[in-house]
Amino acid sequence: MKTLMRLAVLIAVFGASLPAQTAPNWTGHKEISYLQVMEHGGFLISFTTPLSTPCASAGPTVVYIYPGMNAMSVDGVKAHYATALAAYLSGKKINVMYDDASTYCWGAYIVIQ
Repeated sequence: MKTLMRLAVLIAVFGASLPAQTAPNWTGHKEISYLQVMEHGGFLISFTTPLSTPCASAGPTVVYIYPGMNAMSVDGVKAHYATALAAYLSGKKINVMYDDASTYCWGAYIVIQ
C-alpha cells in the first residue's frame, strides 16, 4: 500500500512539473486589416476585428508569423506571407491557427475562405 501511495505522489509531482499543453486556437475567418513585415524575417497579420482570445503583447487583432516559432521555417514564413498577401489583395478572409498561450500569438497555419 505504501509503495502504491509513493507511486501516486511521484506521478502527481512529475505531472505537475511538465509544461502545460494547450490546444491550438483559430482566429475564425477574418478580414485582414494590414500585413507588416518585421525586421527579423517574420511578419504580422492584423485583422479588422479582435481575436476571441488575444495574446498579451500582440494586441487584440494581431497574429505574428515568425521563423522558429510554432516550428515555422524561413520558407514556411515566406509561403505564409504569400498566402496572406494573396488573400488580402483578393479580398478573401483567412483563418489562422495560433498559440494563444504565447505573448505574441505565434501563428502556424493559414486557411483562405
